[in-house]
Amino acid sequence: MYSIKKHPQILVVSILLSLLTAPVIAEDLVITEDDLFADIDTVSGVTHMRQTLQQVPAAVTIIDRQTIEASAALDVVDLFRLVPGFHVYFNHANKPGVTYHAFGEDYPRRLEVKVDGRSVYESIFSSVEWNTLGVTMDDIDYIEVVRGSNLPADGSNAFLASINIVTRSSLMDDGLTVMTQQGNQGILNSSITYSGKVGQLDQRITLQARHNDGFSDFKGVFAGQELEHAVDDGAKTKTLRYKALWTPNAQDSLDIQLGTGNVDTAITHFDYNQRTFDYSYQHLQWKHIGNDWSDIGFVLYHNSVDFVDRGTEISFHDAYGIFYERDLDLLAYYNGSGTKVRESFIQNLISLEQTQKDDLFVRSGLGALGISSLDSALYTVSGQLQPAISCEFSDIGSCSFTEQELGLVFALPNDTVRASELQHFSDRWDAELRGSFYRWDNLRIGLGIAARYDSASSDFLFGSSKKFSQSAYRSYANVEWMPNEKITLNSGYVTENVEHAGSHSSYRVAANYQLADQQTIRLATNHSYRAPSLLERFHNTVYRYNENIILDVSMTSDPNIFAEQLSSYEIGYGGSFLDRSLLVDLRIFQEDFSDIINETRRDSADFEIPFDVDEQINLYSNADSLKLKGLEWQLQYKPTNNILLHANYSYIDAEGSSNYQITPIEDIRPLDDISPSNLFTGMASYTNGNGLRLSLMYHYKSSYFSDLQDVGLGRALDSYSRVDFKASRRWSFNSQKDKWIELSFTAQNLGSDYQEQRYFNQFESRYFLELKYGSNKR
Repeated sequence: MYSIKKHPQILVVSILLSLLTAPVIAEDLVITEDDLFADIDTVSGVTHMRQTLQQVPAAVTIIDRQTIEASAALDVVDLFRLVPGFHVYFNHANKPGVTYHAFGEDYPRRLEVKVDGRSVYESIFSSVEWNTLGVTMDDIDYIEVVRGSNLPADGSNAFLASINIVTRSSLMDDGLTVMTQQGNQGILNSSITYSGKVGQLDQRITLQARHNDGFSDFKGVFAGQELEHAVDDGAKTKTLRYKALWTPNAQDSLDIQLGTGNVDTAITHFDYNQRTFDYSYQHLQWKHIGNDWSDIGFVLYHNSVDFVDRGTEISFHDAYGIFYERDLDLLAYYNGSGTKVRESFIQNLISLEQTQKDDLFVRSGLGALGISSLDSALYTVSGQLQPAISCEFSDIGSCSFTEQELGLVFALPNDTVRASELQHFSDRWDAELRGSFYRWDNLRIGLGIAARYDSASSDFLFGSSKKFSQSAYRSYANVEWMPNEKITLNSGYVTENVEHAGSHSSYRVAANYQLADQQTIRLATNHSYRAPSLLERFHNTVYRYNENIILDVSMTSDPNIFAEQLSSYEIGYGGSFLDRSLLVDLRIFQEDFSDIINETRRDSADFEIPFDVDEQINLYSNADSLKLKGLEWQLQYKPTNNILLHANYSYIDAEGSSNYQITPIEDIRPLDDISPSNLFTGMASYTNGNGLRLSLMYHYKSSYFSDLQDVGLGRALDSYSRVDFKASRRWSFNSQKDKWIELSFTAQNLGSDYQEQRYFNQFESRYFLELKYGSNKR
């Protein structure tokens, strides 16, 4: 259910402002389709200074509005297949992941994603939750992607790369746009957008609703086995987004953005539980432009999300059944005694302090049965345990429990070990003051200072009901110097001070040389640090019988965890030919990662934990190292206004290792197949003069190692090819073309099903129709 009560201030402000809005035709501003589809040849995301693509110190991909409309993308994440080196995947149908080159995890943690400069990186996940993005495809003007570490501009979130999704200005439209989309797999999406102007305030408000049923149930053969797996990963999403621009004069502007939303989806590894999000954000950005085009700006934003996971409650009796099953596993697979786990638990109870045992004894009611003490019952049961046998717990008499063991288990309080509802909350406050100074002919400087406050609370993730927080401060400088017309030198430096993690400085140095008109070669290097996130530092998922008795430590953090490091080197080439109709970009790179934070396994005895059901603890620690070498290129060709051709390719050679298990037996695993070695995407689009557009996309991904695959079935995911098709037609109602209707048909994956991260995630062919109506008076 859409949670209006949780964010009433946003709803009230949005409705009041929209009610005040009256459609007004701008007298001095007429934006044509040519303006909207004009080539974007300057970027600001790399250094926060406006630079041409020949001046920037990093590889950049721009996904413009024409490319977005030509693509067969259903969701924003689909667009990143158009960026070389970007790996797009789905943990389940409504839990996408996006990463650059490597680290395609359940929650990718090293990629900065922004919307109009506001980071959407969630503190509690150390990642991006794409369901809470709150941006429709029609909202996007263009996307600016920095391929490579971008710490000197965006801080340590941008360890691998940086994405900035730039939404359409409130100036672009004055009217109404309505969209509905329907397809197989329960796809039903709709949105309504209204843009208008009141005085000097330009506004845009969007209400969106989305629904799909997710992947189909799996039934088939995988790894030589006949398998079935029920899949329940559908989603319902409702979002409200408000954007306003106030320009009191030619030099100042104030951008205001508010949003709220609700998402009902699922969380899964192999069993599906419901997850419900409620989120909101507030974003304020002021900018002043000087007479010499220097500028100064201030950005303030706040993100918050609270969500609930609903699943099966686990009681003490359930947990004891898990102990029994674990004893059976040890007996069957590891030649165990068949009683080791239960015996260890009973001995743990015996070792409790006397006051704790006395409390359990009173609560159990054993005294009423004539038993003198808890120890007496424990010693009796301990001496009579029988090895576990295969049985049905619905018929407990078929198991090897003795009468004394069952009596003790059912007498002990049946406390909750895992609640049926798990509450989580996370928020972020961020303030940044930045300025770009162009006072000199050949020298430009960008300076900035920023402060960030992350907080989160979750009994389940942090093992405590208290709020955990982390403050971070950063200051940065980017300098561009052009000693002559052929050479551009860039340097960037950032210092970050992160609470609990100390201070680190990162830098980037680049030299661009203009080989010929519109042809540039770039040499660049950077050295970057990424401090541990809030979750990586404080993660502590512990299952307890009560506060004194630990049953299992599922995940915790190394108290000595420290920052990751990246040293990268690249040679880049950018060229423009045929009067800018052909754009070519090439990057050859080497990226050396060290002290990478990942999950390892340690013996519970190393932490002096008296009992743990599997005697192993998952631990966030600096466990991995990785070296990547490769090349990537992108090509875009527009021979006429009616034809768009795009292609990109990346090749990655990975070499690395992960200390997956440290004790009791060291297990070092190779990371050579951690990411697809080959990725390719091609797109061709044709538009005729009567509003008809035809587009075809092809995507190839080579085989790679999925750490999320079932270990018993093998972890390698096969390579696949995917073909998407889109046809659309727009009709105008009048000569001004300010009223129109557009119908489109899209087909994704016109071919065989392929796997997404796990064998049972089968991406089938999708077909959907979209109908859109627009009334644009500008």
